[in-house]
Amino acid sequence: MHMNRDEENKLLGLPKGFTLIEVLVALAIVAVALAAVLNSSSAHTRNLTYLKEKTLAHWVASNQLMEAELSANGWPAVGVSTGNEELAGHSWYWRRQVSLATEINGKEMRRVDVAVYFDERVKQAHAQVSGFIIR
Repeated sequence: MHMNRDEENKLLGLPKGFTLIEVLVALAIVAVALAAVLNSSSAHTRNLTYLKEKTLAHWVASNQLMEAELSANGWPAVGVSTGNEELAGHSWYWRRQVSLATEINGKEMRRVDVAVYFDERVKQAHAQVSGFIIR
């Protein structure tokens, strides 16, 4: 007659419990699960930082677009201007280009393009906004 392990342990008077291999397998499963949770958490943190920077850069770009519209009686000069703006404890660098656009129904129109950068090196814009001003 064949006995299972629990029956053998009962006959020998051994206590019930997990074997070393069972414990090691369980620990390996827990370690893999914790690594996956940690990886997911760090990716989430990186995404939050990226989205925060994108949002702030877009606000700076929108501010510059509005300043162009309000400057010189709502009619900005054609050309390129650069500068920086402090927002949320960081200095954002922007580049605003005002160019002539086609007339519509006899009204003059100017195009305003604003790009915002995280630092002075101006490699890749964090945000870009375009708008039109009609006079």
